Amino acid sequence: MSGMSSLSEPHIRAQDIAAALRDLGKKVTKQEVQSMLWEADEKNDGVIDWDEMKLMFERNLRDASGLEPAGLYHVVQFMIFDRNANGKVSIDETMNILYARLGREKMEDSINLLFSDDGAPVEERGCQGGEITFERFSSVARSEQTRAFQESEMGKLLKERKTK
Repeated sequence: MSGMSSLSEPHIRAQDIAAALRDLGKKVTKQEVQSMLWEADEKNDGVIDWDEMKLMFERNLRDASGLEPAGLYHVVQFMIFDRNANGKVSIDETMNILYARLGREKMEDSINLLFSDDGAPVEERGCQGGEITFERFSSVARSEQTRAFQESEMGKLLKERKTK
């Protein structure tokens, strides 16, 4: 079939996304999994190949508007942070990646958002400085995406229209 991915080419299917989320302790519906697949399936062939995966990741890294569909991105990002594959990310695992990507100041802000209940500076404790689950990680990531939208030009414009 033309347009379909070659069987020899690595790709991600809906059942792969569902299995990854189950491993992370997240219960999802078929619709939620299909929505995540849709976020990256540029060829609309029911699978995500390497080029589509890179494009999805790059779009989310560059998104300043908070409007980029990011469900799959958050799963992938969590799995990247979870270097020991225990289903949790530690401060130590997260810090190394965020420092390289964001620099020290923004890294510290991100660590405090993820690992502190009130955004205050985190006191490292326990296993690798403390750990969080995917549920906590994705909750903070969604909140930050909403904040980014509210601070974007479009978000400010919508807020202005609502107050008139």
